[in-house]
Amino acid sequence: MYQTYRSIKPYLFTGFMAVTAVVAFALHQTTVTAAANQLFISEVSFANNDKQDWIELYNPSLNSVSLKGYYLSDDLDDPERFRIPFDVIVPAHGTALLHGEKAENLPMNAIKLNFSLGNGETVTLTSPRGKTQLDRIALIAPASYKGQFSIGHKIKNPDIVEISYQPTPGELVGVTAR
Repeated sequence: MYQTYRSIKPYLFTGFMAVTAVVAFALHQTTVTAAANQLFISEVSFANNDKQDWIELYNPSLNSVSLKGYYLSDDLDDPERFRIPFDVIVPAHGTALLHGEKAENLPMNAIKLNFSLGNGETVTLTSPRGKTQLDRIALIAPASYKGQFSIGHKIKNPDIVEISYQPTPGELVGVTAR
């Protein structure tokens, strides 16, 4: 019996990882922006200890939206980790950029989060009313990649999450794999 378990142990681990990936993908797909007029996370860039972490939110609606009272987090168990305390207006079809806790050399009006981003975390965006999770993106660094990159939803099709090796904060070009 012990010998049989030992011989199938690598297959059990591989199966477990595959099931975990499928479940994570399914959970993501159920929380991806369903409504065309709902804020979503368009792009996230992180590199451990790089001090360049940022989250970009996109407003696909025809109206400006205030971010006051919305929440961002990098912890699924604490979705209210950072509450946007003031009126940040995201114009129609525009973006808002929020910087990680360790970001440096930012403009005076930059929004700085109370957390940094790291590999394996999940960024969540939660509404101020009803505490409804609007979007989330799992931060998974490409295997053995050392440069700057971002993960995000395509602007024209938020159901698709891709990696870009040329992050574009504030540019409305969408996120495309390169």
